Amino acid sequence: MITPAGPQPLMVITPSPWLSRQELVDLVGDDKAARVRHWLKKNQIPFLLALNGWPQVSRAKVREALGEQLAGDSQEQGFQPNFGALG
Repeated sequence: MITPAGPQPLMVITPSPWLSRQELVDLVGDDKAARVRHWLKKNQIPFLLALNGWPQVSRAKVREALGEQLAGDSQEQGFQPNFGALG
């Protein structure tokens, strides 16, 4: 059976909110978890530890550490949630 060629649905792949291990290695320049953690602490980038000892780093926190102002920063824009919408 031949499927008619037509417009395919657009698939948007959003990046993970966490840096991958390879991205961390590229950023830090080392592939040892202990050295990556040390570098993150030295550069005051917060992270969580996975069970395997590798730091889990927020992509947004790295961008902030690099001086980027992130759009949608609710504290800077005085964002207040609309609790009335909860019903």
